[in-house]
Amino acid sequence: MLEPTTDKRTKEDLDREVFNALQDHKAGQLAKAFAVYSDVLRVMPLHGEALHYMGLLAQQSGKFEDARRLIQRSLEVNPENPDALNHLGQVYIRFNDYASAEGCFRQALEYDASHFDALNNVANCLRHVGDLEAALAHYERAREIEPRNPVCAFNYGITLNALGRPRDAIEWLTKATEYQAENYLAHHHLGVLFEQLGDFQDANANYLAALHYQPKYYESLAALLNSPEYDANDAQVDSAREALTQDNLSSDTRLRLEHALGKHFEKAHQYNVAFQHFHNSNEVKKAIARPFDIDSQAKEFDKLIEFYTAEKIQQLAQFGSQDARPVFVVGLPRTGTSLTEQILSSHSAIHGAGELSYMRSIADQIKNSAGEGTLSSPAAPLTQESIGNLSKRYLDGLGKKSPESASRIVDKYPMNYVHLGLIAILFPNAKIIHCHRAPLDVAISCYTVLFKLGNDFTNDLMHFGLYYKEYQRLMTHWSTALPAGYFELQYEDLIREPEAVTKRLIAFCDLPWEEECLRFDRNKRTVLTPSNWQVRQKLYDTSVGRWKNYEKHLLELKSFLEE
Repeated sequence: MLEPTTDKRTKEDLDREVFNALQDHKAGQLAKAFAVYSDVLRVMPLHGEALHYMGLLAQQSGKFEDARRLIQRSLEVNPENPDALNHLGQVYIRFNDYASAEGCFRQALEYDASHFDALNNVANCLRHVGDLEAALAHYERAREIEPRNPVCAFNYGITLNALGRPRDAIEWLTKATEYQAENYLAHHHLGVLFEQLGDFQDANANYLAALHYQPKYYESLAALLNSPEYDANDAQVDSAREALTQDNLSSDTRLRLEHALGKHFEKAHQYNVAFQHFHNSNEVKKAIARPFDIDSQAKEFDKLIEFYTAEKIQQLAQFGSQDARPVFVVGLPRTGTSLTEQILSSHSAIHGAGELSYMRSIADQIKNSAGEGTLSSPAAPLTQESIGNLSKRYLDGLGKKSPESASRIVDKYPMNYVHLGLIAILFPNAKIIHCHRAPLDVAISCYTVLFKLGNDFTNDLMHFGLYYKEYQRLMTHWSTALPAGYFELQYEDLIREPEAVTKRLIAFCDLPWEEECLRFDRNKRTVLTPSNWQVRQKLYDTSVGRWKNYEKHLLELKSFLEE
């Protein structure tokens, strides 16, 4: 019987083998590297670097629990290894444990303050939790170490955009593409930013660049098909259709491609084909959105109508802020709210702050404080003190979004129509503009738009009809309950008589007339809503009666709304 041989390799020999295997690892020869790491660990189970790199292989192959175990074990051997700490932090991110990840990255920096990846990853964690200014500072430190790093330039640009600095973001995303021409993500995000700023030519050029470097980046393909200023070719349409045959396509990508094909065929006046793609997109949305519940919605409106009576609003409004700056533009989505804000913000004294969530947050706080009872229960949180605090909270948020010189500040969150009673209490001097439009045009417009937020009533035409009747019921109540009333802006009137309606709108805001309000299409402000193309155009009437292109698909809804 043969005696087992004893491995004669020294620690130095094993270190050399691991180093050489790491070069194979970096070159993509993963199986070869795996064999060497495994052999070294057979001989020396606590070889720190072999454990670390074996964990890195596990991470790269999606075996994250194995990766965590192996890298943690390597750190037991060599606890001061910043690379291993950085890789462990990346594994924690895959577990969505950003707190542990940030801890690993910061520990890595204790051992190597100039560790680029750890600095960049700390900044990523800070950005994830919303601490954008701190994230920016860490990206700046990383940039000092590697000034031309494309990943850092990309992250820096994304963070600047999140801070409301789109033009600075464009500068840094452009640098990311200069440092790495094939950085398709930077090209795509540049496309999005140019689109929001109304520069559709540069937007489309960047989407095309993204597809050049990554032909299967379907986000850019969908953006091109969706662009009103781009005519997709047959190959691009075929590529989108082919992608939709893939079983592993994500729901988000699927709904975007279906929607984009709908837009493409609508531009080609092939309305039946377009509607089928819009229908497919909405079916995907319905599958991932919260279920539509009209009974729950009706009960919520019942509570609002019960509590926010004309008498109650007048009684509580005496404790509200007298600040006259807030201008609330409300209505259902796709009723002209973005256009109205664009017109208003073209006035030198008016700032358009976009869709703000402050009032919704305040209303949720009041609702949660009331608990299971009604708003009018003894525990209802609208008191003289709380009204003062809540109005101050809103104004503090408004101030962060607006220049001090603005006499009026537009909050264009359409669904604030639900909160008009609360708005009238907190800001009795605020101006409220209610945008209204022919319901069938609203229905088809909602049905053919991708909303960032979950407007679950827009995914099904009959759901829209049910919701629309509840919306009408609440607006009928507000029309009699609000002491100061509101400006009723009918979309079709604005299209037919733009100058007359716009002059009445500016007069309602107690401001002198300025001709620039009629040249709103020149307004270069950033527009984040799906209407970012429409508000850059002069007024046109093709959207009036658009529903007739899809009339055969709207017959049931039309009959229901006429009941």
